[in-house]
Amino acid sequence: MARKHSKARESNDPADVLSLEVDGLRYVLDEGPRPGRGRLVAGVALALGGEPPFRDRVDLYAFKDRRRFADLVADSFARERRQVLGHLALLLDRIERARAAAGHAAAREPKLTAERRRAALALLEREDLLDAAAEAMEALGYVGEDPLKRLGYL
Repeated sequence: MARKHSKARESNDPADVLSLEVDGLRYVLDEGPRPGRGRLVAGVALALGGEPPFRDRVDLYAFKDRRRFADLVADSFARERRQVLGHLALLLDRIERARAAAGHAAAREPKLTAERRRAALALLEREDLLDAAAEAMEALGYVGEDPLKRLGYL
């Protein structure tokens, strides 16, 4: 039996990360889920519109809750439970990727206090900066010639 692959339509807009359209259904979350936080309101409707969306609370991080929600959606929209579970997995993956990207961007921003900035500037203004770097490397256990340590610092 050939397996039918579904194509999910996604937007690159970060504000739209809480929705997913796949296999003729549109899933919309009121807010992003967080592990251990509990249930949130999810809405599911036919992508073409027409009738009001099915809405219920679901904890996307709890399999039993996802399965219960998938059963309700499958019954409401004549889909198979495993198909809906796949949709929910896509939605959760999309949210997690957006969260990881946002966290990674925040982690890249250096946190430099005024005190650390002053200390860094004082270090850079030292006339014996390369000697100090060689001494620091020696203290850390690096052995070898001081000129190579200075070069390593540069």
